[in-house]
Amino acid sequence: ILVSMAGALWIRFDFSFTQLEPVFLESVREYLYINMVTTLCLFWLFRLYSSLWRFASVVEMKNVVCAVLASTLAQAAGMWILDLRVPRSYPFLYLLILTALTGVDRFSYRFIRIMRHNLLQSRKVEPLCTMGVGAGAAGYMIGREMKNSKHLNRTIPCVVDDDPVKIGTYLQGIPVVGGKEEIPYYAEKYQV
Repeated sequence: ILVSMAGALWIRFDFSFTQLEPVFLESVREYLYINMVTTLCLFWLFRLYSSLWRFASVVEMKNVVCAVLASTLAQAAGMWILDLRVPRSYPFLYLLILTALTGVDRFSYRFIRIMRHNLLQSRKVEPLCTMGVGAGAAGYMIGREMKNSKHLNRTIPCVVDDDPVKIGTYLQGIPVVGGKEEIPYYAEKYQV
């Protein structure tokens, strides 16, 4: 939170604190403790401290964005009420920096776990090559489980689906290659 507040001013004044007008620095310093307590409470209300970050998904990212947006609005309102002056761009920069830092902080745990899992998988015996059938919601969940489970040693080189709109797209980085009539061809091609 402190880095986001200082960073917003630093970026606004061309990455130099020497060009910073003292009135803006004083405003941010005066509101610092109020903003920290408010933001921590908002993060708690949006369940950022009780999520299982190893399973972080779009829902958690939505909570991060909403919590940061609420923090930014609360800070802007509080500074306006207390008649503390900051540059007009300050709230937008604060929002961007706090979103980035909070998102990286929360999602890095999941990223590190995935990288660790992939590293451990590469040391195991050759994974079993498995073709995915269906590029819908169920196919997505099965593919995710196969890629992330420590109990399954499988790799998915391709997915087949009868919907022509999905052919040529990717599901979690896996190409959707054709319909069910092409299963024998792709099974042989990828040694499924």
